[in-house]
This record gives sequence, structure tokens and C-alpha cells, in this order.
Amino acid sequence: MNRIIITIYALILLSINCFSQWEQISAGMNGGFVHAIKINNNKIYIGTYDDPTGNGNIYISTNKGISWKYSRLNNNTIYCIEKKDNLIFAGTQYNGLYVSSNEGNTWLQTTINSGIVNSINVFDKYILAATGTKLYRSSDNGQSWLSIDSLLFLRYLKSDSIRIFAGSDYGLYYSTDIGENWTLTNFTTTLTWALEINNGYLIASSFPGIYCSTNYGNNWTFGGIGNYMNKITAI
Repeated sequence: MNRIIITIYALILLSINCFSQWEQISAGMNGGFVHAIKINNNKIYIGTYDDPTGNGNIYISTNKGISWKYSRLNNNTIYCIEKKDNLIFAGTQYNGLYVSSNEGNTWLQTTINSGIVNSINVFDKYILAATGTKLYRSSDNGQSWLSIDSLLFLRYLKSDSIRIFAGSDYGLYYSTDIGENWTLTNFTTTLTWALEINNGYLIASSFPGIYCSTNYGNNWTFGGIGNYMNKITAI
């Protein structure tokens, strides 16, 4: 059974039948805005920001989102979570990129140690980190990074085996050369917040909701959730 999890501000919504029904699953969380979702083995990781303490955290569920436990990351605002091999990476708003080698129990700061990390993506042997107008690329599990300047403001990265997609303030782009050059898709709405890819199917979030493409972004259909009052920040 396929499930889609999206977030609208502090709410976590789960759909079992692709857009048809949604239920809230946030028991045990401390509020705030949810900005990141990642599934690793049997664990779901949620990254939050602007909770009642004014900070953010990472929460982990081992029972498909029924309940959540707290994984402290120095009270950082969490913008993104990604996994590669046995490593979990977390991007923050002010303190760069962190990595965990024990499924989120403890965290170490990488050499991207300041500023915002909007998104992280794994493509082949590479880890990519978007920090707005820069794209960082690592081929050694985050030990060192190559910096690539970008004319786009990169908010979100996602890839399949062929293309890397980037959501930006100016629409949805893709790259076939590991981020060196970008081409605009037909999803030209501003502020692309999140994206999911599966066998050529793309699900993208923006104002006023989520959209679906079955042909790598050439055509899009409104996904049936969201309006101009909702900001869907993760899929």
C-alpha cells in the first residue's frame, strides 16, 4: 500500500490512496512548522522549526507516524533531511549541515558549518546541498565539498537516476550534468517548495497546493489539496 506524507505548517498529513483522504499524525511532537520528511529503513524523520521555544528539532517515528520521539540537534531550525549509506544528513537555517552515523542519536557538524542549507540530495555517488545561490557537491560522503555558484535561488533538490531537479523562486529546473547547468521545466510557478519523484512521476508543492506530472514535468495536474492559505513544505 503506497502512502504519501505531506506537511502544512505544523500539521503532518498522511494519504493512503494518493490525494483522496488525509489524516493528521503528529502525536508527541512539540508543535512548530514541519519542513522536512525522510524515511530510512523503518524510521520516519521529521525536521521542524519555530516551535514554542523558538527553535526546531528532529523527531523520529518507528511506527509509521503513530507516535514520535525527540532527537535533539542543538535546538536548530531544521530545513532538510537526507540519507546516504549509513549516514543521515540534516540541513539547518543558521548552522550549516550536520551528519549522524547512528540513525540520529548524535550529530556532528560538517565543513558546511554556517548559514542556511535549504535542501540535500543524493545522486549516484554524490551528495548535493543547496544553500540558496550556491550548490555544494561531495563525492566522499561529506568530507569535502565543491562549491558551484547558481543564478537560481535553490530551495529544493530531488533526483532520479538520470536528472537532478531543483525547485527555485523561479520555477522547477533540471540538470543532467550534476548541477553545472539547469533547464526550466513547464512548472514555471514561483516558489517550488518540495518535490517527489517515482518512475517519471513528479509531485511538486507550491502556492496554492500540490501538483502532479506523469511525464517528467512537461504537463501538470492539480493534486486536490491546498489553497492560497496553505504552504506545503515537504512531501
